[in-house]
Amino acid sequence: MRRVIYNRLKATLFGAAMAATVAIAPASADVLEDVKSSGQVNIGWAEWRPLEYRETTSGELKGVLIAFAEEIAKRLGGKANFIQDNWQTMTMGIDSDKFHIALMGLSEARKRVVDFSIPLYNVPYGVIVQDSSGLKTWDEVNQSGNKISVTTGSTTDELLALLQKSGDVKAEVVRLKDVGGALLAVTSGKATAFATTLDALEQITEQQKSLRLAEGTFGATDYGIAYKKGEEALNSALNDVVQAMIDDGTAEKLLTEYAVKGSIVGAATQ
Repeated sequence: MRRVIYNRLKATLFGAAMAATVAIAPASADVLEDVKSSGQVNIGWAEWRPLEYRETTSGELKGVLIAFAEEIAKRLGGKANFIQDNWQTMTMGIDSDKFHIALMGLSEARKRVVDFSIPLYNVPYGVIVQDSSGLKTWDEVNQSGNKISVTTGSTTDELLALLQKSGDVKAEVVRLKDVGGALLAVTSGKATAFATTLDALEQITEQQKSLRLAEGTFGATDYGIAYKKGEEALNSALNDVVQAMIDDGTAEKLLTEYAVKGSIVGAATQ
């Protein structure tokens, strides 16, 4: 099975919003001073089940990225204040001081707007299909006439667009607003497959037994912490926090707790 190898989109992702009731204070020029004086770290997030989402019944924010964000905020000396946004505008939210940081996958488009910490972990991209489809591999999905749904503005969206231009992706890419809509396109037969990172796909198939993970991947991405360009002190602090979480086992523990099959990366890939 031929594997399309994409030079890893370097770095990360994040967020979630229960704190719609919490006043949103704009970030100051010195983020660390702002955190110290306010006692909170403003963290951008967007719905991305099952990695970060609002639980329907309790209204609580859930997912591995939420857990990572809370730990990062604590180690920076503040409490996580989650501010909801969307993937199309997340980097602009950081650049305009709507929030201090966001956890997300690195992409070249995002790197043009924000900077990233060293990565927390890495995961490949894959696709899920209807179990009844008969499609077993990425290569079978990646054929002319098939449709692959993605969330608009995601790293998956960007990577598939690049691979379409290079001729490595033959299927049509269908861009939808959120994960719910992208999954509905598959279950309703309007799309052949849904593409995103394997950590999300594996958890989705646990919850929706009618969907199945196809064999094969088409690239990989690192998750890291995005922050405003020029924040050198924050860059150093974030890198120290991430490396400490890797060194003391916290990162691996969270991946295990949330059944995320990602690979710990850290400074070695920088």
